[in-house]
Amino acid sequence: MRAGTAADVAATQTLIFNARLDAVLCGVFLVLVATILLDSMRVWMGILRGTHDARVCEAPFVLSQLRAEEL
Repeated sequence: MRAGTAADVAATQTLIFNARLDAVLCGVFLVLVATILLDSMRVWMGILRGTHDARVCEAPFVLSQLRAEEL
């Protein structure tokens, strides 16, 4: 087996780094999605059991004053 050139070694190390970075980012996103899902389940269980109030926290709709020619 022949030893790789310096360019081959650098390219391989770059690929390994990119794969590890992708795995870390995927893990972070997985944790964030799981956290949102678990919190949503907690809130919904509280609403269904009657221990938590179902209230809307959104701002009211305000019609835009922007005219079409201003776009």
